[in-house]
Amino acid sequence: MTVTTLTAAVSQIPQVRNALAYQYETRRNQIRSWIHGVSMFHLRQIDIRGATLIPSDDIFNRLEVTTGVSIWEISTKDIEQRITHLPGVERVRVHRRLPSTLIVSIHESPPVAYTIIDGQQFIVTRSGHFLQSPHTHAAKSLPRMKLNSRKYNGDNADNKSLLAITQSLFLLQSSTVPWREAILEIEPLPDHGYSIILEEPYNTKLLLPTDTKLDTLALFEVIWADFNETYGDAGRAIHAIDLRFSGQAIVRY
Repeated sequence: MTVTTLTAAVSQIPQVRNALAYQYETRRNQIRSWIHGVSMFHLRQIDIRGATLIPSDDIFNRLEVTTGVSIWEISTKDIEQRITHLPGVERVRVHRRLPSTLIVSIHESPPVAYTIIDGQQFIVTRSGHFLQSPHTHAAKSLPRMKLNSRKYNGDNADNKSLLAITQSLFLLQSSTVPWREAILEIEPLPDHGYSIILEEPYNTKLLLPTDTKLDTLALFEVIWADFNETYGDAGRAIHAIDLRFSGQAIVRY
């Protein structure tokens, strides 16, 4: 092989490579078109899992897919992005189950309270959203949150004060403090923080900072134990404990 022949052969390599790439892409598109046309892979069922508070209709409206379309034409990432923006959704995963099912797994923001606004019941989530719930059993184990209906009327996730309170409530309810199940009512305060009313055997009110920390909750237990030791029945002695200010506790009794 002469130098001239070798040079000519080398110069044709890009053309050969491009031709092979074109053939590959053409064949791949043909296979893809064939698979999309196979009726076995046409969407027949949508399975929504994990949604107990968020209405299924709200989720279906965000899918933007219809049965009969090939499941290979559905972008699971696009669906996840749309559903993630639904109030009360923390995480979502969408995947295909062959041959014809789409599975939507929802992780909801945990409920921390319920509230009544203009006669309607809403579940308040850790994410600061209000999810309308006509079922009373949904709020059975939750404390009530008192809200000014003129200020809070639906999706309040952008209200930083309320969001801090709901996150603090979740921290409290997830802790091991013995009085977490004695919470009857929560109310955001107009100036700073929020109040909690505790039922038996505490029968008292706590005033807490908006961003309650675990050490603040521990301080209440210390005060409660001290009053129990001194008076024998702290529930009758203490009217309210104000823990909103760092490093101090104001006890009203």
